[in-house]
Amino acid sequence: WSAVISAHTKLGEDERAFVLFSNMLRTGIQPDKITFLSTLKACRNLSCALYTRIVHDHLIKGGYQTDIVVANSLADVYAKCGNLAEAHYVFTVMPYKDVVSWSALITGYTAQGKGLHALQLFESMQSEGIIPDRVIFISTLKACSGTNAIKQARMIHEQVIRHGHEHDLFISSSLIDIYAKAGCLPDANNLFEMMPNRNSVSWVTLIVGYSQHGNGHHAMELLGKMYQGGVEVDRVAFLSIMKACGIAKDIGKGKQIHEDVVSRGLLKNDVILGTALVDMYVKCGTLEKAQQV
Repeated sequence: WSAVISAHTKLGEDERAFVLFSNMLRTGIQPDKITFLSTLKACRNLSCALYTRIVHDHLIKGGYQTDIVVANSLADVYAKCGNLAEAHYVFTVMPYKDVVSWSALITGYTAQGKGLHALQLFESMQSEGIIPDRVIFISTLKACSGTNAIKQARMIHEQVIRHGHEHDLFISSSLIDIYAKAGCLPDANNLFEMMPNRNSVSWVTLIVGYSQHGNGHHAMELLGKMYQGGVEVDRVAFLSIMKACGIAKDIGKGKQIHEDVVSRGLLKNDVILGTALVDMYVKCGTLEKAQQV
């Protein structure tokens, strides 16, 4: 039973995996740890709190609620389903908690827009002597961004350096985003300059930050360097760059972006990208060009 349930989950047939789990129970065969983990994975993919509660009931009957791996998976599934109360309950009754336990809850609260609660959990985790991992740093930085908690972001930045994650591309980009949104542009720029590797997210985050805080000239200089460096620009990056060009009212760079978007065939059937282009020309005061687009 475990083998076939696991196979269906791996193939993305999560609904069928749960049906098999239910059929297994009807035959009187008790699930083991592997069965529960596979079925919980299916519940997570389905984002179904009802299925998760059913599995939860049976793992309690089987005595697996104290198994740290199963309990972590259960808390993670509840959190991803948006049922934070159940996730917190599972977390609370764990006999002991590791970094995965804390990560499941912190990530869950952050994903549900409860950044302040996520940051409180982060502090509690540290008081327990648990060392944060990459996933927790990413989640807490996202929480800081959502709550505009620049003081906490600086403290997390110090710990990122202390634990050797300062060269992580995603973490560095998240920090740049927080500093830029808060108007701490020197901090954002210093971090950007220290990055050994940069992607389009790093560049665009800083460009938009300068634009939004009235430094359009610097933003467009960065955009020029980005293009000169041959950085690959995707659809999401183009949306942000158009916004920056509109804020800076740089029609020259705006037209360059327009040509680039057209040459890549990105405007076909993309209403959002087309609307962003119209908005950019309107903000630059070029209404005829906006009308043409």
